[in-house]
Amino acid sequence: MILHKIKSIRTNNFNDPEMFSKVIDLWSKSVVNIPENKIRYGIYHNYQSDYRGDYSLTTAIEDKNDMSGILIPDSNKYITYTDDSNDVSKLWKQVWLDEDNKKIIRKYDYDFEKYYPDGTVEVYISVK
Repeated sequence: MILHKIKSIRTNNFNDPEMFSKVIDLWSKSVVNIPENKIRYGIYHNYQSDYRGDYSLTTAIEDKNDMSGILIPDSNKYITYTDDSNDVSKLWKQVWLDEDNKKIIRKYDYDFEKYYPDGTVEVYISVK
């Protein structure tokens, strides 16, 4: 899958006091460039270490013709977390809990959130 990059930030879930404002600002500046009926993506990549380290978050849309976009390898294996309440933080807390409890072994390659126009959210976690 090739995704067209809209905007990116670098942050940390635990050590960046501006993380929430950076993410909110990223999405608010990105959605104006994404048609309402398009699926939106939040791509997590360039991990420093695990979920406690720095990472890049990039907003994107699908565009198979964008050769400079982000290529999500077809060979990656994913575990999918889904929620229709649009509460993505609840999904990430479950991912971290599952990782801490050794239910999943993350690859820390490309993880992504997929936002459907109907409000459904899926989080794809790359696993070994």
